[in-house]
Amino acid sequence: VLEAAVKGDPELLPDSNTFCSDYEKILATLGELEPQVLVMTIPDPIDTAYFSTIDEAAKLTKVDAAFIRDTYNLRADDLISPGGLFEIGYQMFAKAIKPLPEGVVVSAKVAHKIRGSVLQLNEQLSALARAHDALVYDLHAFFRRLEKEGISIGSKRLTAEYLGGFYSINGYYPGQTGHALIANEILKRLNKAYGAH
Repeated sequence: VLEAAVKGDPELLPDSNTFCSDYEKILATLGELEPQVLVMTIPDPIDTAYFSTIDEAAKLTKVDAAFIRDTYNLRADDLISPGGLFEIGYQMFAKAIKPLPEGVVVSAKVAHKIRGSVLQLNEQLSALARAHDALVYDLHAFFRRLEKEGISIGSKRLTAEYLGGFYSINGYYPGQTGHALIANEILKRLNKAYGAH
């Protein structure tokens, strides 16, 4: 799913039937060993810092959103990758405007298709988890909450924006703080399931 999103190519999305068949084999094999299994849903890559809206790109590059849209012939709902942000920033600094390189903009149509695929896979994963008596942690919902609301930690607010504090510099993998927050969320889920503290 991540590869399809980063490359902006829905053809790279996994076949849901094959993916779930393979996943079910894993759950069945683990079930024979009688451990407690925790299944995590798949985060939507479109929710990560790798994809910036034009307004977010404008804020990061200190350029007006309308200028970015008009200069690079972008639609209002296109998404820009970190490579695109770097290129816009470089062009502004060098005062040498040219078309953005291929592969740094993802259309809303592609983003919508990827979102739909993630939702379908997560519904199937949750059903498989229930069928195999596995716990589920909704990592997809956690990433979505971060993207919509951010997360306060002490006096700081982490966001899903590029350089927002949760993701590493590549924009799609959580950094150390992001991984710590995920670990805490999983501990909460386990504590709730087992009545632990």
